[in-house]
Amino acid sequence: MLLKISLADTAELNAWLTRRIVRILWSLLQENELSATTPVADVLAVTAEELLEHFNETVDNLPLIQGINLSGAYHDRGQAESSAPVLVTDCKIMHVDHAESMLELHSQAGEVYSIALTAELNHALGGMLQLATQEAAWDLGLNTDRIVLTGETVRHVLH
Repeated sequence: MLLKISLADTAELNAWLTRRIVRILWSLLQENELSATTPVADVLAVTAEELLEHFNETVDNLPLIQGINLSGAYHDRGQAESSAPVLVTDCKIMHVDHAESMLELHSQAGEVYSIALTAELNHALGGMLQLATQEAAWDLGLNTDRIVLTGETVRHVLH
């Protein structure tokens, strides 16, 4: 399976994932999602006003937001530069400061590609692995109670 990940505005990683690596990656993503889950009691203890206040403070302090003109039309960044695909031989999730996770993909050539693994990316990768293995008829049993796939035979475009 070919995994394409945009690393920057002009760079793209093309990585071949074998069935063995997909199994390993799936279990790592599931473990990471479980460890990152916020207890429901913590979420319910915050009021809507506190959340809104925190959001406004965070947005005002983001350096990326300052100076960006969002009034114009969206311009696609075009085609990213992609190098030849690498064969992934191992993958790991490294935890930094108990908050941030990094997905490390180790290539056959000895290169290590580190990708910041947010909760959204973790969930998206898990869903894409499910869809891609289902479409490829790889009976790996990538099932969970958090991501639900229908039994429909609809063709999905994976990005």
